[in-house]
Amino acid sequence: MPTALQEAGALFPKMSPSDKAQLLQWVISDLTNVFPGIEKLRGYAAGMHA
Repeated sequence: MPTALQEAGALFPKMSPSDKAQLLQWVISDLTNVFPGIEKLRGYAAGMHA
């Protein structure tokens, strides 16, 4: 049974450039939530309440 990655690899050459661009946007959107980074909160500085 093929993995999802193998299935995607088989479909990739059949995709149009616009389909590939849409896929890339979905991947980037999904990955941006993996490492949310540092949040800036109003009224707080250097980990202390200002």
